Amino acid sequence: MLMNNPINKKCRNNLIQYAVDFMPKNLDDQRILQERAEHVSKEKVKKMVAENLVTYVRFKLGDHEYYGIPYHVTKEVMHKGTLTRIPSVPDFIAGVINRRGMILTIIDLKKFFHLPVSDQTKNEYIITVICNAMTVGILVDNIVGSDAYDPTLIDTPLSSAGTIKADYVLGLHNGITTIINVKTVLSELALQLGGK
Repeated sequence: MLMNNPINKKCRNNLIQYAVDFMPKNLDDQRILQERAEHVSKEKVKKMVAENLVTYVRFKLGDHEYYGIPYHVTKEVMHKGTLTRIPSVPDFIAGVINRRGMILTIIDLKKFFHLPVSDQTKNEYIITVICNAMTVGILVDNIVGSDAYDPTLIDTPLSSAGTIKADYVLGLHNGITTIINVKTVLSELALQLGGK
């Protein structure tokens, strides 16, 4: 409603014109602007690296437990979709999907960690991870967002009600998010499934 007001339209148009006036007009100026934008972007990345921060995708398993998987092992996050069940496999194998011509095994992390399983899950997601030359999908209940931690300041791993092996956890971020050791989890999966 406010945008239909003639005064607001005029102000908006003036702001747009003001911004357009400052945009580069020739190719050299456009190139310089692009180089500056790339430089600023690289500086932000350098700052995060200098601060030794590890970014991660934050998600929920169950109603109250928060977990994280570092982005450097994360390939993709997607909605669950339809899984094809496989007979005679451990119960933590939720099934497989065909993702861009590749058969992707989906691991139900709650079952793998022996956490309580709820039938009321609505918005399940799959986080595709790559580590130790293995690519798997990890089934989670809900994606919360992203965060970053300093590995030197992360809290000592706590076992979730005695069910999650300490080796599966890198530590606890801000006292509430359990950071998963994907390398160890995938190594254990390979062993349990008869791999290397």
